[in-house]
Amino acid sequence: MLAVLEWLSPAVTFLVVTSASFGLYLLYRRRNAPGEAGSTALDEEAAPIADHAFALTKLQPKMKELQQELREAGVYEPKGLAEYTALRAVGALCVLACTALAMFLVEEHLAGQVFLIGILVAVLAYSLPRVVLMAWRRRRIRVIERDLPLAIDLQVLCLSAGQGLVAAVRRTAEQLRRQAPVLARELALVSKHAELRSLEHALQQWSDRVPSPEVRNLALLLSQSERLGTDSAVTLHELATSYRVNSRQRAEAQANRTSFWMLFPSVFCFWVASAIILIGPTYLEFFRYRQGTDQIGGKLSATVQSINGPTGNPASAATIETSGANSKSK
Repeated sequence: MLAVLEWLSPAVTFLVVTSASFGLYLLYRRRNAPGEAGSTALDEEAAPIADHAFALTKLQPKMKELQQELREAGVYEPKGLAEYTALRAVGALCVLACTALAMFLVEEHLAGQVFLIGILVAVLAYSLPRVVLMAWRRRRIRVIERDLPLAIDLQVLCLSAGQGLVAAVRRTAEQLRRQAPVLARELALVSKHAELRSLEHALQQWSDRVPSPEVRNLALLLSQSERLGTDSAVTLHELATSYRVNSRQRAEAQANRTSFWMLFPSVFCFWVASAIILIGPTYLEFFRYRQGTDQIGGKLSATVQSINGPTGNPASAATIETSGANSKSK
């Protein structure tokens, strides 16, 4: 009971500080959230608290950068940023709460170790969504770059058939819905944006969403063709051929890197086999020599014991007394 009372005050203080920090973070987010009603000003009472919250969140990436990363990863929902930040905050707070609960249950000398482990796990829980987001972003960009030559070939066919650029983009998105769903979704967004405003603006938005040189070059070529009214079928065909060559070169480079990284486990496997071959006979000889030495030592100890006889044996005592009496009679 006394131990629980000793840890009660630090645990309550820990929970209060954590809750207050999270509340200040929410106030700061509310003030700086873009596009929300009433976010331009706070009431006079909450403004000083929100100013102090800036010191707790200055290490956070800017909201525009987070929104750009989410767009590059394919998250276009309006609540994507709020869900992403809430996931990171809730994960870290849950770990901290479990750490505070574990400090009650463990012994007193283990409380410091539990606290340090909890802090490390909380940092990992806060950083893991960012790592997953970046990996998802890179994978999505690679998938789009891989499917671009096929999309360009379909656009060339549509343009050769007499369709316009917007209609060609829309038709390409429909045809790639099964083979390349990620690129088909992007092209569908481009066609919708072009219908709402202009194709040049839609292509600019597409190049901003997908930070890839291939996508940027294709968007620039299509926007210039739309602005000048020229036929871009031949140029698109050459561009698709160039993209295929680049994809082949990237695949070859990746294969070369794979063979290089496979060298280390191969050397490790060979090293283990070489160690067994070189050290194995020596170890066997040493093991046999040790067994022989143990056997010789056991035989010698048995011989000594048989000569001396065990202590407290009645037969040996009688033998000693008989030898003593014979010596006296002589």
